[in-house]
Amino acid sequence: MVIRISRRTFRIVFGVLFGLGILAGLYALGRALTPRDAAGRPVFLSPSVWAAERYRRAAQGWLVRMERLDAGIEAALEQTDLSDPAALYAASDRAQDLVAEAARLVQETEFTPAPLALGTLRDLARNAAAEYWNAASATARWVGAPEESARDEARAALGKARQARRAFAQSRWLR
Repeated sequence: MVIRISRRTFRIVFGVLFGLGILAGLYALGRALTPRDAAGRPVFLSPSVWAAERYRRAAQGWLVRMERLDAGIEAALEQTDLSDPAALYAASDRAQDLVAEAARLVQETEFTPAPLALGTLRDLARNAAAEYWNAASATARWVGAPEESARDEARAALGKARQARRAFAQSRWLR
């Protein structure tokens, strides 16, 4: 038994199936990218809502970067032997990288425009980024002069940075 389908019918069926596939793909993409409220309903993306969502996503990225900075500073402060010139040079490079990353973070939090509704979140982000810059700078000073008082100062600065990060992470916008 042989079933014959004309080319015209095949093209029509293929075109309809292709069109339905594209619509299904666009629908899935829309569902994946549309922000949701607390009840799980999609939020209408007006320009102001989109600006708030974009800033919120940037703030979540900053929080992740602060956690990485925290781990890097903690690892740098855990070093005990900086008497070897090679170890001192490597620690100096790591400290320089930490300060540079903290400076980039401060710059991004300062110059990324925030919607008015997210003013408190912006202030928390700026404060936490500034505290991490202070901690990274104190760590670099300790590497430059590895004395216990400088390490204690760097640890205290890291403690303040952690408090600021916790306050930032507890914002209702980041939950």
